[in-house]
Amino acid sequence: MNLRDQFEYREVYSTPSTPFSHRYQTSHQSRVAVVKPSESFYVHCQDAPQEQLPRCVRDYRRKFCARIAKLNQQRVKERRKIILKDRVDCLSERLERVRLVYTDYHQKRNQNWLKTRELMDNDMKEHLQRRERKLIERVESLREHNGQVKNRCELLRYGNYLRRIARQHEERRKRKSIF
Repeated sequence: MNLRDQFEYREVYSTPSTPFSHRYQTSHQSRVAVVKPSESFYVHCQDAPQEQLPRCVRDYRRKFCARIAKLNQQRVKERRKIILKDRVDCLSERLERVRLVYTDYHQKRNQNWLKTRELMDNDMKEHLQRRERKLIERVESLREHNGQVKNRCELLRYGNYLRRIARQHEERRKRKSIF
């Protein structure tokens, strides 16, 4: 018996020598496939409204067991706890990273502020020291000048005093006409 005769549906066969542009074509047979629907067809489609399932399906259905259902519920709860714990851990890691970035940024900013303030304080101290030195030099030069002025004043007074004495002496001499 030929293999083609076993099947009742159209068969695809290869004819490389045909004048068509493609290699595969269907054979023109008048036979139509006659397939008996499977039991799943009866269970799901044809006998769906039935209350009682067929025996072949009933044997393969799981039997309900309270212990197994309880174990499954416990496993579901445990998985849910694990998932929630993973979420919490992930969020806490992200928050920790955010906190580290935040503290690092503020620490750097505060360090920059402190460096700037320290530089300003140092500049101000240097400016004040220069200003104080200049003021001290100015005061010393003014004291020295005042001392010189006092010396000149004393010399002038002494010179005026000597002239006055000399004038008085002249006047006395003229009065007495000693020379």
